[in-house]
Amino acid sequence: MPSKRPHRFYRIATVLAAIIVAILFIEFGARQSLYHKALYDSYKVTKSLYGVQSGFWSFKKRYEQVQSRSILDPIPVVEDHYNRYFVLPKISGHSWGFAGAAPPPEPLHGAKRILCVGSSTTEYGYPQELQTLLDESAPGLFEVINAGISGAFDINIFMNYALVWHKLKSDIVIIESNVNSALRNPAPYRISDSLAQPVKNFASINRGAYVKRGMASYALFSGAARYLLTREPRRQHPSEEGLEAYRDILTALIKNILGSNATPVLATYDYALTTKEKKGRFSKEFYERIIVFYRSLVYNFTVEGALETLEAQNEILRQLSHEFGLPLIETVGEVPKMDEYFMDGAHHSPEGNKYIAHKVAKFILERKIHLRDSADEAEVQQKAPAASD
Repeated sequence: MPSKRPHRFYRIATVLAAIIVAILFIEFGARQSLYHKALYDSYKVTKSLYGVQSGFWSFKKRYEQVQSRSILDPIPVVEDHYNRYFVLPKISGHSWGFAGAAPPPEPLHGAKRILCVGSSTTEYGYPQELQTLLDESAPGLFEVINAGISGAFDINIFMNYALVWHKLKSDIVIIESNVNSALRNPAPYRISDSLAQPVKNFASINRGAYVKRGMASYALFSGAARYLLTREPRRQHPSEEGLEAYRDILTALIKNILGSNATPVLATYDYALTTKEKKGRFSKEFYERIIVFYRSLVYNFTVEGALETLEAQNEILRQLSHEFGLPLIETVGEVPKMDEYFMDGAHHSPEGNKYIAHKVAKFILERKIHLRDSADEAEVQQKAPAASD
């Protein structure tokens, strides 16, 4: 008895399923090929920037360990293959990568550009108030650019400057101690000592951002399982390796700024608590909120360990200021340890930002950094006290 042939519908469904599987397989292969090509391009560029000695596959493994992303990560800010952490142009309206307003291509006539780099403590911090104070004391002499990016690490700031921000032609670059860097202690990358000049050919490099895609439930549960299986006790002290990496990255940033003919100015950061003054004059409710902030933000440290790490980073800025002979703005102890001057354990309130802005403005005006001529210097010297009222 002859075998019964499959129904025509069944045969059509089988062919269509095979075609779909083939398309999905080809799409998967294409995505993997494009991803690995982009990552290999990144490897060729960053092996000189980071001093990578290992081969591509070791670099890929390290990259994917460090760049693993949560599905809860905010979309408007992305991190590309070159560790540029930046705000998308569709959000900011320009391609400089920070959320602040885009400056004109060239500095304003006769004005000296001050580029303020850092994380959220800069983005929501002193720069706007600084511009106001400088305009009051020296109208038209200074142009402040707020390049703070919430969530940025020191490595992101370095890469932004090396690849993009040096094109802003700034005269002064204020580098603020980075509270986020305690999260990467020990840090995954070191910077090559050979990098002292801005990267010239970045415009020709593919800068597409890669974000992992897949089933949200799988990403969520696998991430939770990975966290539960690999979590470690909170550290009580900073890692020496991490602090050394922090020093290396800041050193490379300083060299890069100097190589672009700008003057680096280092600024320590005044956190809400310190290991010496643990409670300040905060109310009980606000103090408890600060403790929760440190435990949730710097989740790899105890509160004491986080404070020790932040203080160690401030000390590294002081040491680099001495080693390079650079100006240092000391802000530690400047802001009163009271509720109205802080938003949480790291971010100042508008009143606290005014304290820092007055400190920075007074420093710039009294040091007369990059003023146009002697007449301007005499005018500013007369008006400088207004910045420290």
